[in-house]
Amino acid sequence: MGTPLSIYVEKDVENRDEIVQLLQKYGGILSPGYSGVSYILVDPHKESGQSLYRQYAGKKGKLVLNAQWIIRCVEAGALQTYHTDFGGCKVTGNEEVIPVVHHPPPPPQPQPEAGPSLQHLPPPTHEQMIQQQISPEHFQQQQEPPPPHPQHQPPPVHAQAIGHPPPIMGHPGPIVAHPSSFPYVYNTPMDVARGMQPATPAPPQTWQPASGIAPSQTHLAPPAQTLAPPPQPAPAPPPQPEHHMMDRQPGYPEEQAWNGAYHAMQQPPPGMVPPPPPPEYTYRYREDQTTGWVPTPDGYYPQHYEQPYPEPPDQYMEEADPSSAPVEPPAPTPAPVPIPEPTHKVTRGRKRTKLHPQPAPPASTLVANRHNPPARSPTPPTRVIKSTYGGNLFTSDDIEYLKRYIDYCQEQGLVLSLREICERIAIKAPHHTFYSWRRYCNKHKIRLGGYTMDVGDEGDDMQPTPPPQQEAGPSEQVGEEQETPTVPSGYGPYAITTAYRAVAADAGRARSPTPPRALFRSTTGKGVAFTDADVVFLIRFLDYRTKQQEGKLDMVSFWKEVAAKAPHHSRASWMKFYRRHKHEFHHTPEDEPLPAPPEKKMRYSKQDDILLAKFFYDKPEGTSDKIFQQFGRQHPHHPWKGWQEHHRIHKATIDHLINRLSLGENIEDIVDQ
Repeated sequence: MGTPLSIYVEKDVENRDEIVQLLQKYGGILSPGYSGVSYILVDPHKESGQSLYRQYAGKKGKLVLNAQWIIRCVEAGALQTYHTDFGGCKVTGNEEVIPVVHHPPPPPQPQPEAGPSLQHLPPPTHEQMIQQQISPEHFQQQQEPPPPHPQHQPPPVHAQAIGHPPPIMGHPGPIVAHPSSFPYVYNTPMDVARGMQPATPAPPQTWQPASGIAPSQTHLAPPAQTLAPPPQPAPAPPPQPEHHMMDRQPGYPEEQAWNGAYHAMQQPPPGMVPPPPPPEYTYRYREDQTTGWVPTPDGYYPQHYEQPYPEPPDQYMEEADPSSAPVEPPAPTPAPVPIPEPTHKVTRGRKRTKLHPQPAPPASTLVANRHNPPARSPTPPTRVIKSTYGGNLFTSDDIEYLKRYIDYCQEQGLVLSLREICERIAIKAPHHTFYSWRRYCNKHKIRLGGYTMDVGDEGDDMQPTPPPQQEAGPSEQVGEEQETPTVPSGYGPYAITTAYRAVAADAGRARSPTPPRALFRSTTGKGVAFTDADVVFLIRFLDYRTKQQEGKLDMVSFWKEVAAKAPHHSRASWMKFYRRHKHEFHHTPEDEPLPAPPEKKMRYSKQDDILLAKFFYDKPEGTSDKIFQQFGRQHPHHPWKGWQEHHRIHKATIDHLINRLSLGENIEDIVDQ
């Protein structure tokens, strides 16, 4: 299936546990850090997610995605990549950031000795509920005398019907004993009959066959087998009172079908007037219950895995208009139709063809000693001496093994950097870690020599000249040349100036310059380093072709020739090096002197980003080189070219700080991370 992906999930993602579980379930690797992975999952609506996006915006090999990308991949059953727009989860930096509101914890409230609590309301007593129900009726009957025929009196609106609904309680109230012979399930009694005379706060619950009406006994739940549809209300004589059930716990929804089922089972007492048919109850404040708040078993998530992945092709076609004729079934054999389509397809504009530059050949294929017979690598040491400060000591066997392994790589034509050599040694001699081996090399200034290139007779139009001193391979002079710089030599501040002096010394030279014959592996292990010999060759060859073509230099053919004569760098690498140092190649004595580089290299910090944001907030004018040269003179702790490169890489972060400055915010409170 391929190599498992290492993915970092940012800690502020809300459903991080679910995403991590899916990541590990489907074979991914959860990375504890984001610096060494290609996939970074964040919440784009939080400041932490936007900060990570700005940090890695525009960097090759880094993808900042919405954390829901994992879920999109699982739902689709395939990895969502560039061709599917990453499932719509690629962070763009334009997402709205939702500020996090931190509410202070509420002060602890003292528990009252009396009175209801917000968390739990104690069930009221039976007398309180009777008083609450009867008090509106009793008050109304005190204001107006009762009519002579109470059975035809229009009932008053119940107090609870016009008030707020009772609070939802998670459990029913306890069963309260009552002196009446009728059993009550809940602590709230039934409503008093509408046609009865005003009663005292504690009326006797005796049935009155002449004027009483039996209440609807809907508080008892019958068995599920006896459920029946509710009876339709007969055309009762108006006015039909709005029937209200007894006050029960609103947390339990009731079914209207229970009323008819219950009355079908229970027989009224002898002499009892049969109650009127129950009306259609209106459930107020229960819109969420009427719409069915309990979903069906398959209503939580769409069933993605029951459908086959390849969909029929007619689903990708345009749907017919609803008013048009019915869609005919697809043809049984549509295969022959797409075959002649490419010949008749009309393409607008030019066909987009992206030509990738020709990479440089591997450095191991250019060295002369690659033809040496394979030899056995040196045996790692077995003696280990513990250090009193922890770890192990570097013994004479360790030092001898390190030197022998470096010589072995040189003899076998293994073009490796010192970092790559330390990585291999750490595997063969694990009593020291990779960091220990590399720290020992840096402390004792161990440097690698160059590798002699085997060019052969590949159409070199140059006359044979004595080889330069660098061609001697891993000699002492080459080691001294590589001992001072830790980055490519041509990147130094005075390499190009020195090369121009060498070119001026042999002004009478009329033949093509000799390309360098030694290559050096980059200290980072990402390619071949640019050396002073490369810079001298480039300047000499540029001057030679300019004189030949009388100042009209064809740069396209020029770079092809350079890459052919010095193949240890690709054509794109030669062009990139020239473009980045163009200000030095064409610097004249009349120009303003360039800012001096700092004595010691330093790391870039958040404070440097603030300095750049404040400088560009005023929108300086001029070319990029002039602007950063001016900035480098103001802040000389970094080289001006380094300032320019840092701004190019971290432009998203610096632009964000500029926007904050334009809004009047203070950016001085940014702390280094």
